[in-house]
Amino acid sequence: MRYTVQFSSSGRRDLARLSDSMRGRLLRGIETLEENPRRFGTKLLKGELKGMRRLRVGDYRVTYVISDAAHTVEIMHIGHRESFYDR
Repeated sequence: MRYTVQFSSSGRRDLARLSDSMRGRLLRGIETLEENPRRFGTKLLKGELKGMRRLRVGDYRVTYVISDAAHTVEIMHIGHRESFYDR
């Protein structure tokens, strides 16, 4: 069953701040979550981010939450790895 990808307001804002080429690259990576949001290369996060997963696309990170009941993936934040976990 396919999942629907949704963006939180902060996820949408983070995406809008990126260059066109990086935005396209990240969107291609995010599209892969529709088929399998727990795919190889994603990681379950710990600590304050417990319950979220992380997708790595080059030097950028995408955190998201999976809702199996609603078959949705909600993109929470997108950012460069250098400052991503400082939030």
